[in-house]
Amino acid sequence: MTESNNNQASFSDTEMDDEILAKKLYRLESEIAQIKREINSGKKEIQQIENSRAWKLGSKVKSTNVDSDSSSNEEIKNRLATIQSSIYTLQTELNRLRMDDRLLNTYQMMQTLTDEHQKGNLIDFIEDLVNQKKVHDQNYLDTFHHAIRLFNRPEMKKYQLVVFDYLLKAMAAEDVSEPLVRSALTDHPLSLQSISSFRGSLTKRIRQHQLDGPLSDWILDDKSVAYQFIDQLGVRRPTTSKKGYTKDELPLHEGTVIKPLNGAGARGVYLLHTANDIVDIKRNQTLHNTDQLLEQMEKDLETKWVSEDSWGYEELIYENQDNKHPARDLKFYSFYGKTPLVLEIIRYPEMQYCWWTSEGKPLLTGKYNDQLFVGKGFTQQELAQVNEISRQIPSPFMRIDFLRGENGLVFGEFTPKPGNYDEFEETIDRWLGDCFLGAENRLVTDMLQGKKFDAFSDILKA
Repeated sequence: MTESNNNQASFSDTEMDDEILAKKLYRLESEIAQIKREINSGKKEIQQIENSRAWKLGSKVKSTNVDSDSSSNEEIKNRLATIQSSIYTLQTELNRLRMDDRLLNTYQMMQTLTDEHQKGNLIDFIEDLVNQKKVHDQNYLDTFHHAIRLFNRPEMKKYQLVVFDYLLKAMAAEDVSEPLVRSALTDHPLSLQSISSFRGSLTKRIRQHQLDGPLSDWILDDKSVAYQFIDQLGVRRPTTSKKGYTKDELPLHEGTVIKPLNGAGARGVYLLHTANDIVDIKRNQTLHNTDQLLEQMEKDLETKWVSEDSWGYEELIYENQDNKHPARDLKFYSFYGKTPLVLEIIRYPEMQYCWWTSEGKPLLTGKYNDQLFVGKGFTQQELAQVNEISRQIPSPFMRIDFLRGENGLVFGEFTPKPGNYDEFEETIDRWLGDCFLGAENRLVTDMLQGKKFDAFSDILKA
């Protein structure tokens, strides 16, 4: 076949696809329109019944407490109830069809779910949607696998990489068939990056936790254990209280941070500059005495922002102590000795974020895009220190959080499972997924070669 014929065939196939799509959308829109007409017709019939003389007479009799044995009036009531029930069912069916419309936007979908929730029908509706999606996913997967078989022939080899790459973009790792995997192991390999996933890797580790109990590196999520570990590595950290206190027993020292022992997201965190200058981080408020502080802590407990009345304090690290500027955060996303991504945060007077690559270049990740600022970053020497800490932890991933003090970085905490890790845009998620897989491979290699994790082993024994 000539090149022009090839182009003509491709064009015809595209036209055919468009035609099929147009027919499907036409049928779907027609079905939706028909249901709408039935709903409107039912509403009109209800209105006619309610405006009828028999209905008004029945209502009048009822309002004067006079019994009526009118069979026609009872028939109207039953008919009205049947129509109302039909409308209720048709509206739910219409909502289900709307969710199947690829032209529907997110806001419309959310509104549909709200409608079903208000009717008390949302659980059943979600069950139907899940089944609907399963059918669609299986149909697509069957189609993709058949396409793979069609192109997995010697005469189609020159097209394989292009076609397989397209298909991979829409397939989860567990859906990839063996011919695609085989193509990734040739001299001209098919890239499998599109099935790498940071969120999938972290979710897998949480599943491991469900199967075999807490993962060993999760012990560092406990701040007291993290401090023991970091002390062994000789890394600077804030001085802290030795035990937990109730809010009424907590010593209030100037130049400290008050925190709940079990908290997250800055809830219940206060910067106590002086007794008359206290910052409520989460509410973005300044308190003017310790009585106001205790009132806010009580509200934290009442609203369940803080789960239990157990508090501690630690040294307040300043970026500029004269101006009372608290240290900004630097959160290093570390993958066993490599740190491709760093998040810089200013928390006061408002939350602002800046993402960096390991080379110190700013980056858009999809998270906090509406709260970005130009940060100060980090030095390569600081990054090397973080990478060395990461190499002392037998885990493919650990976020290592620091504070930017006046005299350099001060350790904050370890975070093995960051919140909202599913909010990275797709390309960043895949990139970090590759980092995770590479870290797993490096870790296994080091362990097979006899690498010792002495500091980490010591805290496990303790």
